[in-house]
Amino acid sequence: MNRYRSCVRGYNGAPTLFVNDQPFFLNAPYPKGEFPYKGGKKIAHTIPSEIYLLRVATLGFRPDGTADISAAADVVDRFLTWKPRALFLLRTYPVAPAWWLDENPDDEMLFDHDIRRLPGYSNYRDASLGSEKWLSFVCGTYASFCAQLHKKYGGRIIGHQFGGGSNGENGPIGNCTNDGRWFCNDFSKAFTGYFRRWLRNKYATNRPLQRAWGDDRVTLDTAAVPHRLERLKSEWFTFRSPLRAQSADFYAAHADRIEDFVIAICSTIKKATNNECIAGSHLGAIMDLGFHAYLLSQTMASSFLRAARHPAVDTFTTPSSYVNKGPGGDCSAMTPQGSIELHGKLRFQDQDSITRAGFSTGQVTRQDEALYFAHYQLPKDIPESAEVLKRDYGHALIRGSALWWHSLRPGNFDDPALVKTIRRLHRLGEKSLHFPRGIRDSLAVIVDQSSGFHQQCANRLMYPMMYYQRQHFWSRTGVGWNVFVQDDLDHPAMKAYPVYLFLNTFYLTDDAISRIEKKVKGSNATVIWTYAPGIQSPAGFDLRRMERLTGFRIKVADIEALPRITVTNYDHPYTRTLSCKEEDNPLSFGPANSYCFGTVSHQGNREISNNEEREGMMGPIFYVDDADAAVLGELDCLREPGFCVKNMDGWTSVYVAAPMLSTPILRNILRAAGAHIYSESGDVFYPGKSFLMMHTVTDGRKIIKFPRALDVYDCWINQLVGRRIKNFETKLSAKKTALYFTGDLEKWESL
Repeated sequence: MNRYRSCVRGYNGAPTLFVNDQPFFLNAPYPKGEFPYKGGKKIAHTIPSEIYLLRVATLGFRPDGTADISAAADVVDRFLTWKPRALFLLRTYPVAPAWWLDENPDDEMLFDHDIRRLPGYSNYRDASLGSEKWLSFVCGTYASFCAQLHKKYGGRIIGHQFGGGSNGENGPIGNCTNDGRWFCNDFSKAFTGYFRRWLRNKYATNRPLQRAWGDDRVTLDTAAVPHRLERLKSEWFTFRSPLRAQSADFYAAHADRIEDFVIAICSTIKKATNNECIAGSHLGAIMDLGFHAYLLSQTMASSFLRAARHPAVDTFTTPSSYVNKGPGGDCSAMTPQGSIELHGKLRFQDQDSITRAGFSTGQVTRQDEALYFAHYQLPKDIPESAEVLKRDYGHALIRGSALWWHSLRPGNFDDPALVKTIRRLHRLGEKSLHFPRGIRDSLAVIVDQSSGFHQQCANRLMYPMMYYQRQHFWSRTGVGWNVFVQDDLDHPAMKAYPVYLFLNTFYLTDDAISRIEKKVKGSNATVIWTYAPGIQSPAGFDLRRMERLTGFRIKVADIEALPRITVTNYDHPYTRTLSCKEEDNPLSFGPANSYCFGTVSHQGNREISNNEEREGMMGPIFYVDDADAAVLGELDCLREPGFCVKNMDGWTSVYVAAPMLSTPILRNILRAAGAHIYSESGDVFYPGKSFLMMHTVTDGRKIIKFPRALDVYDCWINQLVGRRIKNFETKLSAKKTALYFTGDLEKWESL
């Protein structure tokens, strides 16, 4: 029997899967619910691959702590009969079996209401994440499970991908239900005990805890998990008070515990397989914080940096974001991919875009219409589906990451044209390993892991800031971008950028502020500060910390209002090219005489006029009161400066009081800072070290410009575009994907 040894290590600039010292571009089909699973849907056109991701429904828990691997072996054996030379990763779900929960009632997750009486939730049970007994038991089971399979198949199972919770993504059950409800947890004895241990480790004695919670009666022995109403409270509109930190501490403790589980299970897998296979989990979905109204599903699984620094964790997984994911949109990562790569970890994207395959008029239900046609934005036909798959793969090709082709619906890829497309994409991935890999990025987006714990349970701020502008605007600037957590600004591999965009960096310690200042101030960079950087700290709220970071004198109005900004100065490099025409400025209404930005719902919705976008209201409202600042725009609600720029000593400071910028303004800021603009057509565009990807939003002429002369080859139609060219023009229809190679053509053609 052949032996297989797998690991992740750097190769040509990107973390890469190696099997027996051979690099692989990991793009694994995930044929969930399809043949050769027992009873699976018969597929006429299957995706060819050397590596498959297989779903194993049970770990085979036994009372003695060993694993019954028969279910897993049955799945693997069925696939080996079908594909005798295949390698596998297994996706598992460490959900506690009913018999274990019955035997350990104090270790079962407890909700504030009895949800098992509700239709469809009679079996809605799981172990508490706070349970040491469950952590020990699940690690013991994984040790047995992985060791047996590793021995049986000689390392042919090259990796393990796992995730707990109701959806296998480590969001505790009840956080995000299919019917949109929130089931509040965890009030079990196990989690209460864990929470108190976590608090003791953080505060050591009662008095610091009492100051942080604003409660002279609480002690380390009596501290309780916050109830539903406490979690829904906030003291200053969108902000929780750092001096009423019970809920923030609960969220932080919960997030830490998910990291504990991920690190412990990955360490167990590594030990059980003699470090001969890779291990990873769903973790770090910070960028989707605003997708759910209660900020729960992503908040609790957003902490990832400790896991990223741990040698046992190889891969980090999330799906790509869903809003605007259809044809003509983008599929950006939920995670700070830049930070994951800094720590040498492989991002393993759950690529679950829906295609037209498997759909027909007779098969479409009302639920299908709501989910696939509206939410996922189903392509209109197979050719359009193929363009979406090319775009999805283009992300991995540009960034040097990995992905799995998720058959979210059985038969999602069951079409000869789609299989041919994926086969060709696989070949591009294999060839890409021989060239420099990674994105050519000029914009560093900076986010914070812990600030979400200190925000109101609402998505009015976080959705436009973290989610909407990422999916709609950044990739249309014509500039490469990457996302990092602020903790990594002092990482030795963190390069200098011409532009930094700070988003949810609200809750910052003094050390974090010093780290930020050391990196960006005096670096000749342009720094964009969004909304309220540094306003929160363990000591409470402090406007002076905002002023210290931004360099502006700032005031605040204790109101909730729509933070829409109207440009008032069109004689500045950031605003000079802005168009006030209605078709170029969807936030405007009425006479085409102003350019507005900063809020969401007006985008393309002509039924909402002027400032009637009440769902976008938030508070407090910050504004600039600084005679030395150049004012470029004012907040409509206050008629006070909300978009300003100031030349500092060796750097440029930009303050934006709204949660997001538009594509044209961000592009102008990047241009003024010296970043190269590859494309100005407003299409989705990503520049890599060896590849370019464009996914078109509109029909028409597309001009791509380079910072230096390059050889350019259209690697999809296999045609030379030009040698030593600094730009080229092409004509593309909407919702098409173009992929170009810009490296060594002789070497490319020899492969």
